[in-house]
Amino acid sequence: MWNLHFFGPKAANANPDKYFEMVNENYGKASGIEDFCRKAQLVNLESNKAMFEGWQDHMWNDASGIMTWMSQSAYPSFVWQTYDYYYDLTGAYWGVKKALEHVHIQWSYADNSVKVINTTLEDLKELKARATVYNLHGKEMIKYGQQAVADSKANSSTHFFDMNFTTDNMSYKKKALASSISGDAGDADEVVDGSDGSRWASKYSDNEWIYVDLGEQKEIAHITLKWEHAHAKHYKLQVSDDTVTWRDVYENTNSKGGNEDIKIKPTTARYVKMLGIKRATEWGYSLYEFELFGKKKVKTDLSPVHFIRLELMNNEGKLLSDNFYWRSNVLNDYTALNKLTKAKLNVKSSIETNNDKKVIKASIKNIGSSTAFSIHVQAYRKSDGERILPAIMNENYFTLFPGENKELNIQFDGELLPADDYELKVIPYNN
Repeated sequence: MWNLHFFGPKAANANPDKYFEMVNENYGKASGIEDFCRKAQLVNLESNKAMFEGWQDHMWNDASGIMTWMSQSAYPSFVWQTYDYYYDLTGAYWGVKKALEHVHIQWSYADNSVKVINTTLEDLKELKARATVYNLHGKEMIKYGQQAVADSKANSSTHFFDMNFTTDNMSYKKKALASSISGDAGDADEVVDGSDGSRWASKYSDNEWIYVDLGEQKEIAHITLKWEHAHAKHYKLQVSDDTVTWRDVYENTNSKGGNEDIKIKPTTARYVKMLGIKRATEWGYSLYEFELFGKKKVKTDLSPVHFIRLELMNNEGKLLSDNFYWRSNVLNDYTALNKLTKAKLNVKSSIETNNDKKVIKASIKNIGSSTAFSIHVQAYRKSDGERILPAIMNENYFTLFPGENKELNIQFDGELLPADDYELKVIPYNN
């Protein structure tokens, strides 16, 4: 069965060989098929939303749009669908639906920018964009919040502000210079943008380097290298005051890559260099981040996984767009979500008939002390236990912090539920 449904040799070039790795590595190894399914929907939501938001981030600069092939599978599958074989609306659907709002606010994992996407033909004046960051348990982390007021031109992408998740990283937004740049990554400044979603890569040779210019002499005692898979096996860290004379402060002859936190004897310098001597792979050297700290490296107060909520209002205070992301301190590691305590929800619902349609109206409130993450709502017939499908909903896979509530509408053909005997299953990720 797995073989026929895209996960084996019979899928030919459609075989998504990275799919299982993404689910298990990002969210923790699945304990069974139901656990795999719920985690897979988060991967689908993230990746499909990112596909469209990624284009919108560079709108009109390198492409005129996105075309997806086979967006509805001919039989049950995890991939290539925004609604499934049974007409259920998948995680991918909700990711795409959110990304394609006509007026849309979005965050870029690649560079931590927040932009407003206006695909209407109307210039919008004095829009207020706000970003709020919460820790895993729903506490607002005020110092990481941002807001700005600006105009958004028609049919364009407008930068409003950048998020900053760093604390005392001295290299943040400083200048970086490299011996070479590979065409499959960004330039040297990608290592100082405060984001694990972008990277620098060198050409495919051993003798390559990259350095950070702090702009003035500063005392350095801790250095963090966040390697991509293409890391150095043997490298040196060097410092200089003039980029002519360099002195060694650290050497690693057998690096394993990943995130390396290095403590050195405190030294004062303006420039800090990673000098590659031997590559660990056939590729070049590639770094997500090159971070520099003083004697007292401040430990981040952000939980291993935290949340970003974006809101966009017009000058009258009307909400035009909102968005929600989960972010990790370690690239792609969302396993801390599995440590959330069980959510407690209060659900009230009623059903109405409108001509040949029926609508279930539900009010869902988080009455517990834990974040209710990625709440999945499904409507069933009591008579036979089957899902009520197809159905159109205003939202799904949403998150509620303690005390918050969501009003939900589920509309479907009346003949799918002759008697009004329905049941709602409202299941957060941390059930």
